[in-house]
Amino acid sequence: MDEGGVMEIDSDDPGPENSLAVIMDSTINEISASENSSASIQSLPADDIEEVFENNRRYANMSYFLPNDESEEVRASILHQIFLKVLSGHLTFHRIGTDIVRILDIGTGTGDWAIAMAESYPNSEIIVTDIWPFQSADVPPNLTYEIDDASGEWGFAEKFDYIHIRGLVGAFKDWSMIYHQAYQACSETGYIEILDIGMVRYTVNKAGTALEEYNEALRDAAAVAGISLDLEHLEEQIIQKEGFRVFRRVSLDIPIGTWNLDPSRASMGKLALVTVLEGLESQCLRLLTTYLGWTIDQVKVLCERLKTEILQAADLKPFMTCQIVVARKMS
Repeated sequence: MDEGGVMEIDSDDPGPENSLAVIMDSTINEISASENSSASIQSLPADDIEEVFENNRRYANMSYFLPNDESEEVRASILHQIFLKVLSGHLTFHRIGTDIVRILDIGTGTGDWAIAMAESYPNSEIIVTDIWPFQSADVPPNLTYEIDDASGEWGFAEKFDYIHIRGLVGAFKDWSMIYHQAYQACSETGYIEILDIGMVRYTVNKAGTALEEYNEALRDAAAVAGISLDLEHLEEQIIQKEGFRVFRRVSLDIPIGTWNLDPSRASMGKLALVTVLEGLESQCLRLLTTYLGWTIDQVKVLCERLKTEILQAADLKPFMTCQIVVARKMS
């Protein structure tokens, strides 16, 4: 890790046949080396929590499209490192003071961000919610976990000074309702920060690619499911309609792989390559089999084709866009 807490990966450039394995092993070893710290977490099933096994993957319920098994947790933890790089080692885009009292993290996932925030703001109360619990060897005393589906009524008794929503594209059918709930949960001077990453694209347009087929199928299935995997939920008018005022926003293209010649961007690209290739099946398996009637074999064949294509697509310059929006509550 560097001084900003950002993971660096060895810059050796293996061939496309084994590059994913080498990068993945390096990344997992880096995460495993930190298992004695409070950032090491894993899911903990509970008797009253729904647990669904489908197509050889574990899901938290019957509706959310992403699995929550071990391989997906590893991918989520690597994605946390990408967000740290995007934010130059910081945990938030908008800098918040140490006097902030109450912080809410919606859909905390593996909890990496929440635990780091609790450690960085020991005098603040951190509340995190998700549909599935996690276990940590050392949860800071100022962090409280609540099992809750954010698509329902939130119902918090006390207001929050800062609400954090990250990586939940496709999680909700009605984002206006999410922003309405966030507005109700915000203190009079509170604000919300939303970060998300869109679908993989190629800088160089080329027809007939596996990526084109994958994205088209994924969008079709998502539409049938009533969700979107694009970034419309970060549009200013949707957020401001619920009473917030957007005052900061940024869009950053994250390279996938090492085609970007800038060393820091290439380092980010290696992390992105792992999350993308490891997440192809996770992202599409439930959607394509449930809503488009694909077989597991059809999904796997497309994902393998796309993995090979991306590993060999340096000339197409694959990337994904990260967007960040910060909005303050208007009284």
